[in-house]
Amino acid sequence: MGAAIHVNVKDDYPLLLAETPGEGLFMLDTLCEKRHISKQEGVSGTVYVTIKEKGLAHLDEIERQHPKSNEAFVAMWFPKPEDPESNILTEAYERGFHPAIKEAGYDPIRIDKEEFLGKIDDEIIARIRQSRFLVADFTGQRGGVYYEAGFAHGLGIPVIFTCEKNYFESHKVNFDTRQYNHIDWADTSDLYNRLLKRIRETIV
Repeated sequence: MGAAIHVNVKDDYPLLLAETPGEGLFMLDTLCEKRHISKQEGVSGTVYVTIKEKGLAHLDEIERQHPKSNEAFVAMWFPKPEDPESNILTEAYERGFHPAIKEAGYDPIRIDKEEFLGKIDDEIIARIRQSRFLVADFTGQRGGVYYEAGFAHGLGIPVIFTCEKNYFESHKVNFDTRQYNHIDWADTSDLYNRLLKRIRETIV
């Protein structure tokens, strides 16, 4: 169905959400077995991938289950007055995350700023499910951020990874997520500009 896509697995494996080239090839082989794609081996580790009718039908089903919404869930360390270290994120949200997401045409959802009935965990899951994408900031390395990013990732919802530059460079972020392309923001202006650019170029 359509033209073949050239994939250099050695370099392009992160696009397949794989951790290694070998894992990327395994994913492609699995999709072939399911008849979602066909692939033809090229040279030097390249393959030519074509989406088949069954694969297109599966993509359509995913689209119906997760229709494009206007919401963007923000997973982050919630600033608290009694915790001075977290206060950097007050300005980061007000001058970085929130305005960048709004400028890109989406509605930012931060769960501590929402009104709802029932348990907060249930509300978090529900709002992530209906979000177009999720922004996960790992400054402070909160366990909830890892959980929420992983949940969105498992649903096929795009995740944009961010972290304050000094915190990121001190290697405090978990190895499992460090491999992803983080926006390592230096200040709120840097965060705003780079997040806006990332949203516009990757969320379609």
